[in-house]
Amino acid sequence: MENFRHLEQLDDGKRKAERARASVIELKRMIEDHDQRKREEEIRKKRLENHEKIRKSQAVISRLDDIKDRYSKLITSKEHHSSGFELEKVLYDIFELFDLDPKASFRNIGEQIDGAFSLDGTDYLFEAKWQNNAVNASDLDYWRY
Repeated sequence: MENFRHLEQLDDGKRKAERARASVIELKRMIEDHDQRKREEEIRKKRLENHEKIRKSQAVISRLDDIKDRYSKLITSKEHHSSGFELEKVLYDIFELFDLDPKASFRNIGEQIDGAFSLDGTDYLFEAKWQNNAVNASDLDYWRY
């Protein structure tokens, strides 16, 4: 509000109009200060969020590097039996890193389940098999109905 002519028509109108003008100027200054503090707070909050994203991203990259190093060691390992068990752990860590609710290996009557994970409300079992030769398509298609 910038026009105070309606106040000037009252008794002592010029003084009232001047006080109203000064009050509006002060109110605008207070609102601008408030808005500036609010913008600064939003900037601080955004910086903290970005810092946290970077920190998490660096942690994920570091963890992936660790998993990749462990997997690389498996490739060169001559211990195929222990490599299969280590592969289970590598897969578990990948599933855990990407929030797939992994379950460690367990024994069922007559068989061992190497692990399981959940994705979009569906549970999946997996077989972690370490072998020298490429897997046949029929091996991958074993559980298909």
